[in-house]
Amino acid sequence: ITHHPSPSPSPITTMKLTNSTTTTLYLLVTIFLIDPSSGISRPFTLKSSNPQQQSPKSMREPLITNKSTVARQNSKSGGGPKDNNGVDVSQVVVDYGAILKYTTALTIQATLSIGMWMCVDWGYLKMKAALPSRSISNHRWFRIVLTYFLNATVGLFNLLPTTSDKIDGRTNSPGRIRPSWTPPGWVFVLMWPLFVFGTRAWTMVVVADRVGRFVNPVTISMMVHFAIGGVWSHVNRIEEQLGVSMILLYALFASKAYTAWLAWQIDPTAGIALACTLSWLGAAAALGTATWRLNPDPATGQTQPLVPMTMKK
Repeated sequence: ITHHPSPSPSPITTMKLTNSTTTTLYLLVTIFLIDPSSGISRPFTLKSSNPQQQSPKSMREPLITNKSTVARQNSKSGGGPKDNNGVDVSQVVVDYGAILKYTTALTIQATLSIGMWMCVDWGYLKMKAALPSRSISNHRWFRIVLTYFLNATVGLFNLLPTTSDKIDGRTNSPGRIRPSWTPPGWVFVLMWPLFVFGTRAWTMVVVADRVGRFVNPVTISMMVHFAIGGVWSHVNRIEEQLGVSMILLYALFASKAYTAWLAWQIDPTAGIALACTLSWLGAAAALGTATWRLNPDPATGQTQPLVPMTMKK
């Protein structure tokens, strides 16, 4: 009897199995974090970055989350349904103006970013034709550094403000409660600039070399991803709407996953490398979900809404 060795699985099959396993585990963790009624015990405790100071968000107009709950709690008292700060719940509606603002800023920023890469394509072709074939511009590492720098520039440019005045020398929501498993600051410093930013710059250059230009489906999708990140920075840091911020984190995860899929169709290695950064984005989304659960609306005691809310005019 002749024994034939079983063929090794192809890279495509391995990638599909890995992605399926990663996605399943990520969804399970997300469900356990979002659902407060889950029977799974959570290994984190409440931890405030500065428990003696009140969050700036609590000083502003309170968010209204569960109208029916607040109405039942106030039905025994005289007058209409009100929250803990005396705001009429029936006068709180979805802020469509804010949604329009987010959408407009996202569209304009993504369009301007794509236009920048069109200019890069034009300028790089002119430079490549004018310089010798062995010049520095023809080396891949030079294009990776250039792409990294341009991506960082795009990330810093936002139509919506993303920084506010410091409070007691701090800029990071002094009263916000965070999970005890929140990574220390140096982890973010290493993961974002080196792992995430470096990997996406390398991926964009590899795909551009295959396609012959920077303006391609991967770059376009990446610029939309950047624009979503700009809106998230505004909502999370300036408006401090944790529910909306959490939704935008999942949008960031989905847009990066779609970009990795596009890159994989052009160059499987580049797609797999970009997909690896989803592990960090998934951790960020899980952290945002836990933070949303641990910081309810002080006016109602309920979790903050997943859409922007405002008072009816």
